[in-house]
Amino acid sequence: MVGKPRQLYRGRGQGLADTGGVSAGLRPNREALLRSLWPALAALMGYGAWAYYINAVYEPALALRAGLIQGSYAFVLTLLASLLYEWLFAVLRNRALRKTLTVGAGLVLQLVTIVSIHLVAGTPAILATVTPGLLIGGVYAALYVNLLGRLEARQPAI
Repeated sequence: MVGKPRQLYRGRGQGLADTGGVSAGLRPNREALLRSLWPALAALMGYGAWAYYINAVYEPALALRAGLIQGSYAFVLTLLASLLYEWLFAVLRNRALRKTLTVGAGLVLQLVTIVSIHLVAGTPAILATVTPGLLIGGVYAALYVNLLGRLEARQPAI
């Protein structure tokens, strides 16, 4: 199930593939990092703006704090999940399970992180709070992993 990275990705001591990915040593190349960075920036802006908007009826400083917190953790979580998708897609060899395991691992990362943050923050309705983000995260994960599959399919055989 776990094996050597595919051509699409670079491993330790190997050359850099043209389309890029994450190496077996978890060091992303430029293409994988850029591919992961854009959605993370979108998450920062989208979730941050939403949290600010929802809390703007209260004190402006609270709305700004909520936007920065929500936007920051959305950025970090999206970036880490995307890099996880890149790495898992590269190392999982079982084609039948590769997409499912990659998406599932990302959702577990998101669930554990988001629920932990809300437990620490004392959020009263955690399930209702995190469900929309998990649904969006699940759709994002499926789209991202399908993109990786299409990029891999375009690679010339060696």
